[in-house]
Amino acid sequence: GLDVGVVTRGRKCFEHQAEAIEAACAGKHVALCTGTASGKSAAYITAAINAALAEEEEDSGSTTPRGCAALFLFPTKALAQDQ
Repeated sequence: GLDVGVVTRGRKCFEHQAEAIEAACAGKHVALCTGTASGKSAAYITAAINAALAEEEEDSGSTTPRGCAALFLFPTKALAQDQ
């Protein structure tokens, strides 16, 4: 499994991050709506890394790994206007 402390470089997560990471890692759909620079990226990236590590652990006995994919979509126009 994932050591959240490693991914967050030992920094404490905000409550909304911890709740989102826990829910996403449990396989739930998550919508995290919060302000700019409040840690949304860390939450979804941590969940994606956890999924990749879990996939790797499942494949440890296999000679042909199944692989893992994550798709991140960013509303660039909205991001540009927000900055």
